[in-house]
Amino acid sequence: MQIDGHLQQILDDDEVNSDSHMNVAASTSHPSILRSAYTEGVSELMRRTRGRELPGTFNPMIVGDLFFNQSLPWSKVVQEYMDHIVAAARTTVELILAHSADASTAESLLREIINPAFDSCVEKLRRKIQEVLQPHQRGHPITYNHYFTDTIQKVRREHTKKQQSKLLRSFFGNKSRSAPYGAPSQDVDLEKLLEALNPEPEGSMDPFACSEATYCMEAYYKVAMKMLVDNIAVLGIESCLLEGLKDALTAQTVMGLEEGTVQKIAAENQDSVTERTRTQEKLQILEDGLHTLNRYRRSKHQGIELPSGLSEFGTTEQLTNSVDSEMNQRDDFDDCKRHETNDLGSPTPVSEDVHNAVHDALQDVDPFVRTAGTQETTVDVSDGWSGFQSSHKIPAKPRKKSVKTRAAIFDDNAIGEQE
Repeated sequence: MQIDGHLQQILDDDEVNSDSHMNVAASTSHPSILRSAYTEGVSELMRRTRGRELPGTFNPMIVGDLFFNQSLPWSKVVQEYMDHIVAAARTTVELILAHSADASTAESLLREIINPAFDSCVEKLRRKIQEVLQPHQRGHPITYNHYFTDTIQKVRREHTKKQQSKLLRSFFGNKSRSAPYGAPSQDVDLEKLLEALNPEPEGSMDPFACSEATYCMEAYYKVAMKMLVDNIAVLGIESCLLEGLKDALTAQTVMGLEEGTVQKIAAENQDSVTERTRTQEKLQILEDGLHTLNRYRRSKHQGIELPSGLSEFGTTEQLTNSVDSEMNQRDDFDDCKRHETNDLGSPTPVSEDVHNAVHDALQDVDPFVRTAGTQETTVDVSDGWSGFQSSHKIPAKPRKKSVKTRAAIFDDNAIGEQE
């Protein structure tokens, strides 16, 4: 505000070629104007708006016109500052939510709670900014701050001091004011010095009135700028924006949420549901594949040979059928041995011919035929006792459910990759 808040930079006439003028011109983008040229513009304005004021005085409304013109950039500066603060506040809120919750929940909180409250605070801030700027854009200047009169006196004193310093240099040479005083190299006409320090009054009082109006405008500008900066920070940013954000998401706010709003915030979105379902299907496929591979590993450990023509890189369906057939035949053979021992009541082993007959019978069973869970089959087993034959009905063990359907979902090369 101090750098870019004013429309014109007013410089004294003796500062045109000084270092201070160069520094001021480099620090601001606004044009500079000499005080003499500025007072001429003030004189023209006073002639156009002359009222009932006495000669040598000015209409107080002149100060308001000069101030409104000088403070034209305030609205733009304040708007840019407000946009910067709002963007910083929004970024801060988003970072806090990203740190405190997952991306989906943070997005839902922003959409359902934070953003509506934030937009309301921003709108309230904009109205307050316009309210604070309004006295500085139209109306008439008003202040009860003693800083105004102090500033007027200070400006007058500085201007008089510069004029007197210029006159003294013309009499005593360009000596530094910090140099020790010594006898002048030539006589000085004190009368002329006194006359120079106290010039004769001018016939026209307009220049004096213009200078006074300029001093008043500069003093009021400083007072109004300080007041505006404080009001923007306290009444605008703190009261409207930050205090409103503190109440956007509190325990009372959460307790007062409607059921539909809570469901929108906490419920899973369709993408999450789809992803979870797809992941569960993958898990089931992997578990089925692990079961099939374990069956295959046990079959190799027990010495079960793969069918001829089925290489190590055979299809999943062929490997599954082979494993199921061989494991079921092995289980049936073990059941036959157990029943033979129990029925005879003796630990005497069955003859080799009987074993071969049972084995040949089992080999003739189609390995790809599956029986129902409750269906039973019988096998005639002849024992060689006392020259006669007797038939025993041996219930076959229900065949285990094939994993063919579960393994079919794997790729044909899955077994090869696992091995």
